Amino acid sequence: MVTDHSRGGRVLLASELGAGRGHLARLAPIADALLARGHTVRLLAPNPSSTASVFADIGGGASRFGSQEVPPRRPSRSADRPVYTMADELNRLGFADPGFVEATMGWWCRQLEQWRPDLVIADFSPSACLASAGRFPTISVGSGYTIPPDLSPLPALRPWQQDVPLSSRQTEDLLVDVLAQTARRHGRWAPERVADVFRGNTSIVSTWPWFDPYRGHRNEPVYPPFNVSLGENPGPIRNRPSRSVFAYLPGGRRNVATVCAVAAADRLRGTVFLGEDASPAEELPEGLLLARSAPDLREVLPNVGLAIHHAGLGTASACLLAGTPQLVFPDNLERHITAYGLRRLGVAAVFSALTRPTTDQIRQSIKELRH
Repeated sequence: MVTDHSRGGRVLLASELGAGRGHLARLAPIADALLARGHTVRLLAPNPSSTASVFADIGGGASRFGSQEVPPRRPSRSADRPVYTMADELNRLGFADPGFVEATMGWWCRQLEQWRPDLVIADFSPSACLASAGRFPTISVGSGYTIPPDLSPLPALRPWQQDVPLSSRQTEDLLVDVLAQTARRHGRWAPERVADVFRGNTSIVSTWPWFDPYRGHRNEPVYPPFNVSLGENPGPIRNRPSRSVFAYLPGGRRNVATVCAVAAADRLRGTVFLGEDASPAEELPEGLLLARSAPDLREVLPNVGLAIHHAGLGTASACLLAGTPQLVFPDNLERHITAYGLRRLGVAAVFSALTRPTTDQIRQSIKELRH
């Protein structure tokens, strides 16, 4: 097994559906620890530029680490439908389409059979879990959002809306049928419920309880995010420069221009990170500097009076540890759930990335956060 340090094991890290840095950042310290113990690690993940950035220093450039891009996701005809449960999310990502599931699972089966790992560690990777079930020991790691409890029917994902429509239940039944039939064709164990494809032999849920949409349904332990740590001891917010700011709005968020207008009006000073290889549509105002690579949040956040970001779990957690007020623009359901928790804690002002808040609205929210 992989715990035999004398020979070293082969560990496959899988990140199938996570499009942002957060899923990679959860796997990075795992890879580093495995490499330090003599194991060989292979990563299968989307977005090569983010992978190169997040894993740049992993293992000190060890030759026992390699990565490969997973096939791109196919747009689904259900992409615009509301998501009430994880079944709706899988449907939105194409998993109710037998042809898509066949092709995706076939790809993962080939990767596993060719490399034959001693252990699979999967983050938001239903196809990898389906392909490894019964053949390769698998640990599933993830946030509260990405590892639903072992229940059927699935609980609601939205903490603010617990009613689940009949269409979501019908989607769940359809998904189980498609996934089970595909698994049997490949000689794999057939899942009996949707939650099965997110859970390996062991599941490790890493989040804060305020951001877990299944908080009231879990019987398993939940651990704090292990990829987020506190750097220097953060001082009280009153001792930090009042106009200092850090902004992380990846992917060219539509509210970047408004945030820049606020920064110019209030003479905010600090750093803006928009993601790897990203540039703002317009010139940043005086006082804001564009970071070309992701800053170390342990160094940045304890020294600013405000963080502006997309409500990613990792960034939100780092802000909480640093005691930094947050202005967030969630742009998908997972981030809206994190934003919902932040607002209930009273530590953030929330504007949906789909809205167009005015400069005055944002300035007023920042003022309220500081008092």
